[in-house]
Amino acid sequence: MRNKLALLAGAAIIATLTIVATPGVSSAAETVNWSATGALSDAGTSSTPAMTTCNGVTYMVWKGVDNDAGMYYSSSSTPGVWAPQQLVGGGGGTSTGPTVACDFDNFIVVAWKGVGNDERMFYTMAEVENSVDEPTGPLQWSAQKQVDGGGLTDLSPSLAVVRGGSAYLAWRGAGNDMNVYMATLSSLNGPWQFVGAVPGVSTFRRPTLTVGASGPSMTPQVSLIWPLANGQNNFYNYYLGGERWSSSFQLVGGSNAAPAATEGPADGYNPPDNLVAWQGAGNDTRIFYTVDQNQTGWQPQQLVTNGGPTTTGIAAGDNVGCPNGICTQITAYIAWEGPQEQIEYVYGTY
Repeated sequence: MRNKLALLAGAAIIATLTIVATPGVSSAAETVNWSATGALSDAGTSSTPAMTTCNGVTYMVWKGVDNDAGMYYSSSSTPGVWAPQQLVGGGGGTSTGPTVACDFDNFIVVAWKGVGNDERMFYTMAEVENSVDEPTGPLQWSAQKQVDGGGLTDLSPSLAVVRGGSAYLAWRGAGNDMNVYMATLSSLNGPWQFVGAVPGVSTFRRPTLTVGASGPSMTPQVSLIWPLANGQNNFYNYYLGGERWSSSFQLVGGSNAAPAATEGPADGYNPPDNLVAWQGAGNDTRIFYTVDQNQTGWQPQQLVTNGGPTTTGIAAGDNVGCPNGICTQITAYIAWEGPQEQIEYVYGTY
């Protein structure tokens, strides 16, 4: 079981916490064969959905339509087939959109900003079934808890979980506070530990926090992705531990909303093929993507065929086929709020 909201970005943090040189843009092109656009038949949202994968089952979570502050989820183990929506329990509600991650001792974790002017952040957890079959019943969610440390935001936070390790939560400050902050949770029942502001990062948009592990010789790492205020460029950096972060690196493309990222296979034999997707800049409501194939560098941006239009940002996830323990095929998912507040999606293999 692995977290599927992750980015590796071609550089690795080894045990000494030094940074390997980051490759530039690759001239090769890993093309994803995207499906026709689909839609969840019983679901709608007025915000950006979120996605993760647990034990071979992909989960999508989202806020309800307009004044519906409830949060809902659906699951899929067969691409293009989604189970009927269920309520994310625990008593929580949000006025933006939730974030989700998996792989915390077989638990799925959802975090969100409060309702209306409530700028506090909350979270809930549910244990997932250890099976690739469709879940037979609703997940049993814990009662909501507030994220410790007093962090405030007026946007959706971003959640990631290191495989077998800690949970990480990142958010942009409230109001005119353009800084990005992070907190960590080392155990299911423990308190959140405030890390502080990410140095050198300022954004008008929700940041994207991701986690990846490329193999047994490399340390799991946390990465942050964010768009510049003018929407023309996307950047990322790596968490080094404590209050330390790497320098910022530029990704291809630019966006008016938070980019989304997935983790490719990490089977111990081959480096992962990581995918980052984003809504276009300015008035461009199409969706684009890039792939870092085998850590050779970010490829030129390509259009997500049948993706969009959207103006609220996107969700991305993946599911990996690993026959005989060798991960050879990735199914990538992109989801967004459609023009009529329906949840639309595409999927493709690479």
